[in-house]
Amino acid sequence: MKIPFNVLDFLDRAEHVYGDRIGVVDEPDQPADSWGQLTWRQVAEHARAMAAGLDALGVGRGERVAIVSHNSARLLVALFGVSGYGRVVVPINFRLNADEVRYIVEQSGASVLLVDLELDDVLADVDAPHRFVLGRESDETLLRFDRQPNPWIDPSEDAVASINYTSGTTARPKGVELTHRNLYVNALTFGWHAGVSDRGASTARASPSWAAPRPSSAPSSPPPRGGRVRRREGATSASSSAARLPPPPSSNGSRPSSDGSSCRSTVSPRPPRC
Repeated sequence: MKIPFNVLDFLDRAEHVYGDRIGVVDEPDQPADSWGQLTWRQVAEHARAMAAGLDALGVGRGERVAIVSHNSARLLVALFGVSGYGRVVVPINFRLNADEVRYIVEQSGASVLLVDLELDDVLADVDAPHRFVLGRESDETLLRFDRQPNPWIDPSEDAVASINYTSGTTARPKGVELTHRNLYVNALTFGWHAGVSDRGASTARASPSWAAPRPSSAPSSPPPRGGRVRRREGATSASSSAARLPPPPSSNGSRPSSDGSSCRSTVSPRPPRC
């Protein structure tokens, strides 16, 4: 018997084993209404509600849902609520200009577009059959807590879970299709390499899908949010692209945080040597 990998497996386990633990701390200072602190059970409930909302919109299995957003709880929930139920999430670098974002939305065939409130004016001309501004508007339509999502019939670990686009430095951005198996095995490898365990206070992950911005194409926007949350919540582990983290002051990768605790940084993980 073969049980296919699904990125939703990680959230399912978190809900059942650590359901009452705080799983996500949303940035309090952001244009949209912050979700505050969510337990893993609440994260799972939001993911199911989003999947049910997409069902109600008539968005079928395999359809693309593009999202242009800073790091946020809504982005995290979308990764599970979209991909975990048989659709394909298309995370788009919020530093790209409107023409580049439009190309990715059209080239990926996205039927749903979710846009960060802070970027709505810049991306006003970028459209899709269903377009929502992240915040109250998207919450009211997409979060259907009043119904259960339709099950994904005959799931496959080889189904595409995410399409991540390159920055298009030398040509048009190219979409990289990642399957559920790709993401599942990568997550396991990263956890093994980083030594992540349930004994840590919390883990902060920054810039999961793209590297440093290209100044020539970056719209007017503030630096990535989330640093204050990481410091306030005392994260014990943080991962990011190499371009985002300053060089560590010691050989073991430890860097004192603002509250005096130590936070280990992991950059560009690779499998441990056997």
